Amino acid sequence: MRNSLHFRAIFTLTLILLCYTASFAQWKKQTLPPLDNMLYYPVAKGKNTMWATTVNYGGFPSVTGRMQSIRTSDGGKTYKTNVLFDDVNAYFIGIFPYDDKTAYLLTSDNNAPAFNFRRTVDTGATWQDMPYKPTTFPNIIYFYDANEGILICDADSIGANILYTLDSGKTFNRIPQSNVPSMDSHSEFFNGGFSYQVLGNTFITFSYNSENGLNRIWRSTDRGRNWTKGEEFDGGDPFVPRYSFYDANNGMMLRGHTSGTTNSYYTHDGGATWQEGNMPPGQNTFMLNLIPNTQTMLSVFLDTKTQMQYSMATNDLGKTWHSRKDIQKYELDTVFASLGVPTLVYTLGDVVDNYTAWAKFGRDGLYRYESTTPLAQEIPDLDLEIKADNDGLPLYGYVKYTLSVRNRGMTAATGVKINWLPPYNRTPNAGSPYAYVSAYADKGRYDSWNGVWDIEKLDAGAIGTASFHLFVLDNKKAVIQTAQVIACNEMDVDSSPNNMVGAAKEDDEIGYTAQASIADLINNAQHITKTDQLALTVSPNPTSDLLNIAINNTTDFEWSVRVINTVGQTVFSQTGQYSNTLNVDVKNLPNGLYIVDYQSDGLKKTERVLVRH
Repeated sequence: MRNSLHFRAIFTLTLILLCYTASFAQWKKQTLPPLDNMLYYPVAKGKNTMWATTVNYGGFPSVTGRMQSIRTSDGGKTYKTNVLFDDVNAYFIGIFPYDDKTAYLLTSDNNAPAFNFRRTVDTGATWQDMPYKPTTFPNIIYFYDANEGILICDADSIGANILYTLDSGKTFNRIPQSNVPSMDSHSEFFNGGFSYQVLGNTFITFSYNSENGLNRIWRSTDRGRNWTKGEEFDGGDPFVPRYSFYDANNGMMLRGHTSGTTNSYYTHDGGATWQEGNMPPGQNTFMLNLIPNTQTMLSVFLDTKTQMQYSMATNDLGKTWHSRKDIQKYELDTVFASLGVPTLVYTLGDVVDNYTAWAKFGRDGLYRYESTTPLAQEIPDLDLEIKADNDGLPLYGYVKYTLSVRNRGMTAATGVKINWLPPYNRTPNAGSPYAYVSAYADKGRYDSWNGVWDIEKLDAGAIGTASFHLFVLDNKKAVIQTAQVIACNEMDVDSSPNNMVGAAKEDDEIGYTAQASIADLINNAQHITKTDQLALTVSPNPTSDLLNIAINNTTDFEWSVRVINTVGQTVFSQTGQYSNTLNVDVKNLPNGLYIVDYQSDGLKKTERVLVRH
């Protein structure tokens, strides 16, 4: 009996320890051979193979030494180094693996030729100079297959210097300038494995303007033959902006500063424009990776209060974050701090899948994550969006509203039910602003009478849409409609079904407000008589900070003022009596045209104003 109890106790303790270990899975620091210089970014090629190099940071005597390549093919059990340069004055740029045996080097040194291009086909044991010699600073080389590749160098006097090869890098052809946007002498592409991303035939990278400190995204959707560039954007300090995309259009950026402030931005147009997202408060980060074959981004943060480094994931381009995992306490690198290198600037990594990743924390700390516990929770993530096919409520016209549900999570959502019922007129003379025309959904069953959309299964990455066609009977007041996920068999990472009270606050909730269109307001204003009695002055126009609305009311009638944006939404409103001057803060309003709508004693007057920051 005692032996049986003893065995049970040991067995139970073992299970507890196993569960404890699994639930607190951590990044494991790797044991590397002696390194003569700073470890540069790790690049994974498959689950077990990882390549990296060392690099001479700017020729500082305290961090110079031989430059080496580092490689493992057994998932970090063993590492092998090979000397790349004995000359400590050489400056090595980066390694670009093709497979577990073949990799390419782009180098720069003080010897002729200044720029070089090398290749190994024997796991890094030997490196051969390739025939082609870059003519300007080489930043990125990537091979789509054994023959076709792309080389991105700094601009020269002609313009952007982007080349392609069809013979494994023996010769290169320059992309014509007609296929590449203009690039001035102050802009340069950034070098290294963190500075580009390839998604099928789409190639995404970014440039940095040394004159104004701004970045911009460069994108090609045809393997580098034609390029577009986005708007210039403040990416923070030049070394630290991080970009990641899950397809050709949708991506995010983490903009960092040495001060410890980080901002998140997202784009739906391939980086042409950006909008601000959300970040955990008081954090700093310089790592951002896509978990392959998902829409999930993983970032490593520094808690500026506790100095704990930890990872978090986002499924919606930084609007919400989840799956926190503590890694280790951050230790200041005194060597780099004395050189003025930003905090965490060399925190870089490569995610293989949701269970395997490499990352570099500091100068020489290489870590590997390998666990049965995923980096990010593998559950659905449902979010909703409502769009209209016009600017507002066209009186006696038609409007189509479309509700989209997207599963941004890593697994399918089942038993999904969504409540959505626009306020349409079910019976004659019911006083509703809309009359019903038609409704349908492309997935599941939609009961448009009760407003319940039933979707049995929505796969990871899938989108479903439901639409309402309505006839507008009343366009004189705001029409509010809401939608919410009210049921799902699985837990959502950042939402709770059927819990909305008031305004939408989670991404599985959405609200939409429709008002009279701008065209109706303007047309109505043109037909009002006696508007000269309404003295209204709006200044300055255009404006960027404050909008002054001066009202000279010579009667005792009450007046009302609204400022309306181009989709009919009221961004400011106030009522009053007698003369007054209103100061409207527009600093946080998007650029664009706005209507100042002034009404008193049954009369109306409107003024247009342009907000431009």
